Amino acid sequence: MNLDAINITADASMTNSTSDAHTPASPSQTFNINVDDPANFSTLKLGRILHNYHLHPLLQPSRLATVPKSLTAIRQCRFIKPGATAASAASAF
Repeated sequence: MNLDAINITADASMTNSTSDAHTPASPSQTFNINVDDPANFSTLKLGRILHNYHLHPLLQPSRLATVPKSLTAIRQCRFIKPGATAASAASAF
């Protein structure tokens, strides 16, 4: 299995509104998953996997905050009622 180069490129419509080190630099930035040691990587043992998906415009807090609103509008999002526990009936969710 070659996990040395899994890339996703951001859509051109995604923009960067701030300029700190944890924000995507440009809409054409590539987002990667890389293994630390590709030659010895195995799914049968622990190995370091690196990524920069936290920089993707769709994973920024301001963009993530819009997800429940858009999903609620099409009845695809449910919220847990205050006070619900693991023992609560399914109607509490």
